[in-house]
Amino acid sequence: VAIAYVVVAGTAIGALSPLDGIYARATLPSDDLGALMGALALLTGTAGALGPVLGAVVVDLSGDRTAAAGVAAVFAVLGAWLVRGPGATRSGAAESVQGGAGGAQAGPTLGAVEPPRVR
Repeated sequence: VAIAYVVVAGTAIGALSPLDGIYARATLPSDDLGALMGALALLTGTAGALGPVLGAVVVDLSGDRTAAAGVAAVFAVLGAWLVRGPGATRSGAAESVQGGAGGAQAGPTLGAVEPPRVR
């Protein structure tokens, strides 16, 4: 069981780094890509360092691990809401991906990304 966990966790963690770059390239302005990717790495590292500490504080204060799981669930929902955007709807998100005018944020889609130019 432990070996299966290591294989699945390693594969998932190894896939996150390239996916971050692909998503960032598709959604962020290319002029600010380096600075924004640096900010993303800073926030991700900070959250990874503070999350377990804050979880332990919640467990110590409440005496129950369920409370820490509840706090983590609240932050997960909040993060998903922030990533999706406060005004996004299912139909609006679909129209944005298809290039329609009704999307919450009309940004580039993966199909619209041009390959980098070699100079």
